[in-house]
Amino acid sequence: MKGDRSYIIAEQPKILSGENVYQATYWADLGIYYTKNNKWNEAASCLEKSEKLGLTTYWVNAELGAAYSKIGRENEAITRLEDALMVRPSSSFYPYLADAHIGLAQKYKAEERFDDARKELDKIIANPEMKFAYGAAKHLLARIDHIEGLKLLETEPERGIAVLTASVAAYRSAFTYYQEGNPNFEILKTGFANAYHNLVGAYVNTGRIEEAKKTLAAAIIEAKEKHLPIEELSGVEKEIERLK
Repeated sequence: MKGDRSYIIAEQPKILSGENVYQATYWADLGIYYTKNNKWNEAASCLEKSEKLGLTTYWVNAELGAAYSKIGRENEAITRLEDALMVRPSSSFYPYLADAHIGLAQKYKAEERFDDARKELDKIIANPEMKFAYGAAKHLLARIDHIEGLKLLETEPERGIAVLTASVAAYRSAFTYYQEGNPNFEILKTGFANAYHNLVGAYVNTGRIEEAKKTLAAAIIEAKEKHLPIEELSGVEKEIERLK
């Protein structure tokens, strides 16, 4: 059967000596075999050869997009997967599209292109077909807001506080989608507590003690409810007590 290695090997001499259409089918089948075995670079190479030989069906486009999403070619993956899904929606390709958006957002985050990163994550959050990735998208959004908020505190404290507040909200939203056993769940909880810590500290450093106290009280309640590492909040609690 197509996509099966034994079929590919058996048919190789006949196909590669035949017309382009048969060669294209061979490379597509080999590409699918590689995708099934998570050999994404090899899959992309084979599917590209198939396409160059004239096999330009929606499923070659989709499989090539899936391969690109796994080898760091996110922009190409998104274009191909979106085109393919417009022709024929398929739930099996949405995970690759989500991976591509998240991968691209992570690259933008590393480059401190925070707004561009948010746009990629918003595309996941706005699409019900990618609800399975909402937790990961919200978690990454929280981390982006957290990082940018801390940077802004140095030059624009009020804006930094607003972005840190958004970070706490994004962590809270991500929490609703994650379950115990998720490998990122403990990382999420630590980040959540840290964001609260930084937000309360920002209020203290700008002299907004009442807001710091209210936020700390809310943080302690939420930390107990969600089993967040509450020790992250002890430092700011002592600082508030000192300033009373």
